[in-house]
Amino acid sequence: MDLPKKLRLLGRFKRFFPIWAITLQAAVLKRAFDSDLAAAKDWNSRQAILASREFEMSEYDGAIYSLISNKLAKRARKLHLRVEGLEWHDDQWGNRFLDDHSEFKLYHAIQDERRKIWEFRLKVIGVLGAFLASLIGIIGALIGLVSIWKKHP
Repeated sequence: MDLPKKLRLLGRFKRFFPIWAITLQAAVLKRAFDSDLAAAKDWNSRQAILASREFEMSEYDGAIYSLISNKLAKRARKLHLRVEGLEWHDDQWGNRFLDDHSEFKLYHAIQDERRKIWEFRLKVIGVLGAFLASLIGIIGALIGLVSIWKKHP
């Protein structure tokens, strides 16, 4: 199967598994360049192939970074988080992604918020468990009182 056909086939999976599909497309493209690189004879042609490979791979790297950044931003919006000082960058392919520091800051803000949510949920579950335990105890005591009153009229 030729390279464009492989890339188109893997492109069909982008809708369901975007990061996986783009990673596989990048691997296919890298292997194609590796075969050209092995066939290169002199240093100048090898450097030209490496530069071309780096340029082509930057499209896929930018797409992956964009997907990850958008996924983090979507999670932050879903949790109603507002994180100040995030820096977005655009590449030559039209991909928009967070820089490393902003991605780190946003990821940790999301993790902290999720931890707070789970702590609250566990507290609520503990309170409900204690309430149910006391309710069951009261019901048991009432059943005991009813059985005593029935035995001794």
